[in-house]
Amino acid sequence: MWRSSLYWRLSGFYWSYFALVGSFMPFWGLYLKHQGFSILAISQLLAISSATKLVAPNLWGYLADRFSIRIAIIRLGAFGAFTVFLCVFLPLKFVGMFFMMSVFSFFWNAILPQFEVVTLRHLVGRTHIYSRIRSWGSFGFIISVVGGGILFDYISIDYLPYFMLALLLTIFLSSCWVAEPEWTFSPKQQKKDFWQQLKQPSMMVFFLVCFLMQFSHGPYYTLFSIYLDKLHYSHAAIGGLWALGVFSEIVLFWLIPRWFQRYSLSSFILIATLLAAVRWFLLGYFANYLIGLIVAQLLHAATFALFHLACLHWVHKYFSADYQGQGQALYNSIGYGAGGSLGALSAGILWKLGSSTLAFVMAGVVCLIASIVIAFGLRHLVIQYQGAEVENDPRMTAAIQEQ
Repeated sequence: MWRSSLYWRLSGFYWSYFALVGSFMPFWGLYLKHQGFSILAISQLLAISSATKLVAPNLWGYLADRFSIRIAIIRLGAFGAFTVFLCVFLPLKFVGMFFMMSVFSFFWNAILPQFEVVTLRHLVGRTHIYSRIRSWGSFGFIISVVGGGILFDYISIDYLPYFMLALLLTIFLSSCWVAEPEWTFSPKQQKKDFWQQLKQPSMMVFFLVCFLMQFSHGPYYTLFSIYLDKLHYSHAAIGGLWALGVFSEIVLFWLIPRWFQRYSLSSFILIATLLAAVRWFLLGYFANYLIGLIVAQLLHAATFALFHLACLHWVHKYFSADYQGQGQALYNSIGYGAGGSLGALSAGILWKLGSSTLAFVMAGVVCLIASIVIAFGLRHLVIQYQGAEVENDPRMTAAIQEQ
């Protein structure tokens, strides 16, 4: 009964969190366009949302690890984001919107990295359950993006902020139902071990690949909906295509636990980067054809779900308990922060200078570079969930035994 209750509390949080992402990611650019912002201004506003991840997650992660207040920080982030987002109803020009989104993102970026740590700590000995808990976030995203796509074909997209505020409040309430996990903390070893870990060649390669992968997602997360709108797809079709991508990730989330026993994390990352290159080239050259869009969106299972799960387990395995929060924060900062913000800015500039196709072609080339880095940089640094390394890691051994 206790495990079932915990499962649904964690799943409920992911559902509400990614339901908001499903409102923000596909429709916020369209909302800003409806408010009169240019494509370049929109790319800059969405880039600042990613750029705050360079600082905010690391600050929140340090505080969470140092003072063991992870759940309190998650609640503060959710409530702070809700409060700041109320400013969206003010008559904001570019500078005002830029400032509002900066402060909103500062609080927003406190939430997910720390909740990932909370979830994995609650699941010690059964971490294989994580992907199925996380899949409920994908269900929330689908409901939000499909519902929004249908709804905004009938009502004005000016109503989007009201739905986002309701979901922000739901996130805060969901966080109040999750307890702080019990964990042993040893701050004396934190700084030394943390920097020693970061200096390892495998970590440098890993974070470089994270940066490149999220950089390549810049055109998708920033301009995909506007791109489809330009090609005269309806809001319902746009929402449906976003949902198709997320549905594919749900399928992978449920199937992947058995695969982690057989293959290395670096192999998963390599496959994800190669398929990402295929996906961006498809969007660049075949977006006029529905079949091209469908195949590209089905590849979301690899470019997001497979890549994210491999990276999450990498961080969980190679950062010790005392700085799990900072490890997850660094993954978010370098990948989604530095990579995401620069990718968004580059996409906006390329769109203005050339065409939408050029932005996605750039993304495909970046993924090919990432594939080369992971193929050669980690060829001798393969991480397995079986063999000698697992024998020395009781957390992973227990997870495999339960499978």
